[in-house]
This record gives sequence, C-alpha cells and structure tokens, in this order.
Amino acid sequence: MNPIANVRNGRKNGLVVWLAALAGIASAGASAPQPAEDLLRGPDIKDASENRASLVQRDFSGTLVRLEERPEVAALALLGLGVDERAAADAVLEVHATAVGVFALEHYDLFLRLQAARQGGASDQARSLLREINDKARPLLLPPLAQRVADALPQATRDRYLSLVREYQRALMAEDTVGPRGARIRPGGPDQGGSSIDSTGSPGISSPARDGPLVRRRAELNLLLREMGRSFSTLLDERRENADAFLKSIDATPEQDNRIRGKLREFAAETNFKPTPGQRATLAREILAELTPEQRRKALRVHLDR
Repeated sequence: MNPIANVRNGRKNGLVVWLAALAGIASAGASAPQPAEDLLRGPDIKDASENRASLVQRDFSGTLVRLEERPEVAALALLGLGVDERAAADAVLEVHATAVGVFALEHYDLFLRLQAARQGGASDQARSLLREINDKARPLLLPPLAQRVADALPQATRDRYLSLVREYQRALMAEDTVGPRGARIRPGGPDQGGSSIDSTGSPGISSPARDGPLVRRRAELNLLLREMGRSFSTLLDERRENADAFLKSIDATPEQDNRIRGKLREFAAETNFKPTPGQRATLAREILAELTPEQRRKALRVHLDR
C-alpha cells in the first residue's frame, strides 16, 4: 500500500510521511512467489510421462540445483493444472508469503543475531536462536505448507504433489548432511557441534536424510529461514530503489547523497524496520534540513505527482 494514500493532514505532512517511506519502512509487504515452470521442466520430450517430472535437477558435477523458490511453489507448476483448479492452492501460498513477510519484519533483529552467530562460529548461540525462531514461527510451520497446499488441491493430484515436494526435500537434506562415514557434512554440522548453517546464512538440516516427521519439521524451518532471507533482500532492494529515485528527483549533490543515504541506513538499523510515527517524522525533518529551498520544492512536486 502506498503510504501517500493515508495522508490526511495536508501537503506538508504528506511529504513527511513520503520521505520517511524512502527507507522502505512506512509500508511493508511480501509478494507471493511466482512459479518457475519453464526453468524447471527441462527439455520438451514428447513421450515423457507427467509422472516423470521432478524438482530434483543436478548439474554436471552431480550437485543438486537449488530452487530459487519454495518447492511447494515449484511443484504446483508441474501438475499441469488449470487456473481454476489451482486457484485455492495459489491463495494458500499467497497468504503464507504475506505472513512470512510480516514475520520477517517483526523478527528482523532475531534473524540478524542468528546470522552473526553463524558467522562468528557461535554454534551454541545459533542453536538457541534457532529454537527461539522455531517457537515464534510455529503458526507458519504447523501444519507444513506442503500439506496445506495439498489440502487445497483436487483430490486426484494431492499424492503426486506431496511426492514432488518430499522428493526435493530428501535430496536437499541428503546433500546438506551426508554421513556418517565419509561423507560430506556441512561445516558447523552435528559432527562438529554446530547447527549446520549453510552458505546462504540459513540453518541447514542437521540429521541424516530420512523421511520422517522430525526431519520434515527441520526442513520446514530451514525453508522458512530462506524465505525470510529473500524477504529481507527484496525489502532492501526496494529501499535502495526508492532512495535512488528520490535523490535523482531533487538533483542531490554527491555530498547530500552520502549524508541522506547514511541517515536512511542508520534509521533502518535503529528501528529494526518498525519505526513509530514520531521516528518517521524526525527522519523526514532531518532529510529536509539537508535540502535547499529549491530542492524542497522539487520534493514536494514529486510527492504531489505520485
């Protein structure tokens, strides 16, 4: 939602809210993941059975090709359903994506602490933070997203859908933890007293690849953390784009550009993306103080054109 739509107190107050929104904080949301059907189908083989479709793809070295979205989203694209047949399932995914976006913003500081623990090799702290996130995220984790989506699908496609998702989850877990002999166990994994946090900053699966309820719950938490990471990345990209557009619109000098971007970064860090109206107003006044009278007029014109 555009924060400008909520302005009730005239042009000046509207500009204040708009300037504060440059940090990407005045409004927050998450868009539902989009299917990547063309990327996942592979070669168009005429005699290939639909049942041979799989989310498990490997590169030339045999390494699993990681999905850029949740397997629950990608699997839906492989069922060949029409728009009406998958509408209820799409709605489940959209609600989930929005809820993850809200959860990520509410627990931004917790996620950053987990990343810091991982980067600092503090495995005990990382495990504690994982348990805390798991407890807070329980409504997002139970029942598992795959089951919620399957329940919204036509009866005849539910088993196939769950099979696609679980096959990918098993492959992912097998690659993150391959033991006990030889195998490859990610740094910080259970053999080293760690929490198996992978290179993306998300905790990996710290159990051998078997298909049971406990492992599925760990997989669900792992997927949620990856979603949170993507949500933060999207938010930061939007924030940068907003700042770029604003600074260009007022013809900011290099010095003004550096100072204003610095204020925006400090504001995001201090408020954890949860500013009060007073904090937004303070930020807007500080930004306006950096501008010349002419630049303030330009900012007002841009605001009125939005």
